Formats: sequence, structure tokens, C-alpha cells
Amino acid sequence: MGMFEMSDDQVAKRRQQCLDLVAPHVNGEEVLAAAGGLPDKVMPAVTPDRLYAFKGEKATLVGISVKDDPVSQELIGALLGGTTANA
Repeated sequence: MGMFEMSDDQVAKRRQQCLDLVAPHVNGEEVLAAAGGLPDKVMPAVTPDRLYAFKGEKATLVGISVKDDPVSQELIGALLGGTTANA
């Protein structure tokens, strides 16, 4: 597995960690997607009505690696009206 690749189990675990971190802070809204990683101190989350950005967790919104981070790509897809965290 390359440096930027994640196994399906790693993706599922990271997705759940992100969802668990933001869920208590979105006023009961369904979280469609959330991401965390690089570059610095942002945890974005997408609900049907809002984009939240939380301070503290590291995150990326732009996949620029050889193999894009699937969790961040789900968030980008949700912003574009496509995939959700459960896809």
C-alpha cells in the first residue's frame, strides 16, 4: 500500500472518527460528510443545510496526493451535491 493509500477498513474508521467528532456540534442535523487530515486545524462537516468548520482538528479539502484521501473526497462530493459519508 502506497503512502497516500488507505484500506477500506482505514477509510471506514477515519470516516466514523470524523462523524463522531462533529455530530455533537451540528444542532442535531444529519452529517452528510466530514473530513480531517491536513493542512492545519480545520474539521469541515457538511449537513443538508450547512457547511460547518470546526477549529482544532487538522483537515484537507483539496485532494492533491497521488491517491486522494477518500474521506476528504466524500466531503467534496457532498459539497458538490454528490456522495455522502455513507456512500
